[in-house]
Amino acid sequence: MIVAICLATLLSGCGSGELTLGEYADELEVLVTTMNRKITVLDSDLESEPLTVEGTQNYFEEKIAARDELLEGFRAIEPPDEAADMHAAALDILAKLTNAERTLAQQADEIETADELSELWNTQAGLALGAVDDDARAFCETAQAQFDSTTDRAAVFEGPWIPSELKEVVQVFFGCS
Repeated sequence: MIVAICLATLLSGCGSGELTLGEYADELEVLVTTMNRKITVLDSDLESEPLTVEGTQNYFEEKIAARDELLEGFRAIEPPDEAADMHAAALDILAKLTNAERTLAQQADEIETADELSELWNTQAGLALGAVDDDARAFCETAQAQFDSTTDRAAVFEGPWIPSELKEVVQVFFGCS
């Protein structure tokens, strides 16, 4: 027990506890990649099977669970100062996307026949989800570009007098499309 307490104290004393921009990007990439993989499988399964009410309801249930997991993961990360605004905006768009998905899922729960499912995306909830999804994709592409710009920034800021955070190159792939 004493060894565990000493080890925990030693580990908590190391570093400032704040993630570097690269570490932050790595954590986000893992979260986003995990969710993207889950949703890709769900989308593929939905498209490969005959359209059923139960299948669609299960699809939404699992997709919302994947989005909730991503949202929880984002909330658990303490971003570095230079990414705080982007992180807050990401949380906002993720919450909107999850809520729009949840609203469409609730509408899907009220559907009784497979014929009604084909019109689900043309409903107000379906169109609203499409709009939020477009916003989320645009945000993702902007965030990707900001991380990608660190490569250019590092090339410009050479020299020992430049703070290390300005020299940091962040490579991340969110898979926004």
